[in-house]
Amino acid sequence: ASESVRREYDRKCGQLRHQFARDLKKHVIDKTRAAVKDLYSRTNVAIQALESISKRIEKLRDEELQPQLLELIQG
Repeated sequence: ASESVRREYDRKCGQLRHQFARDLKKHVIDKTRAAVKDLYSRTNVAIQALESISKRIEKLRDEELQPQLLELIQG
């Protein structure tokens, strides 16, 4: 899902640059700008969720799996 949001964000950014270059009406640019801001926010939320999941995985590895592995190795 986050990859599709990223692709849409990139597409809308290109659209916004094109609209600026063509000097389109303000309301058209504002509508696209609002869509870009929304997609940017959604991307940031997805990144934060991934970082949170990554931290939980690291904690699980360090606090539970590593000690179990050492115990298995030491027999």
